[in-house]
Amino acid sequence: RRSVHTLKSTAANVGGTTLAQAAAVAEQGLKAGDLAAARAALPQLQALREATLAQLAQQQPGVAA
Repeated sequence: RRSVHTLKSTAANVGGTTLAQAAAVAEQGLKAGDLAAARAALPQLQALREATLAQLAQQQPGVAA
């Protein structure tokens, strides 16, 4: 749960609003004890993470994706 919360906060801080919103949904599932929902969210979180990193790398040359 802590990792998802950190992902949510970090994504929001760098402008990754879609990633932050998806992480918030996963975090709510974890808070509610719905591990199946949290597991189901992982592929989307991973894809959004990669997309956000790629966008940051384009905006900031030298940022490792």
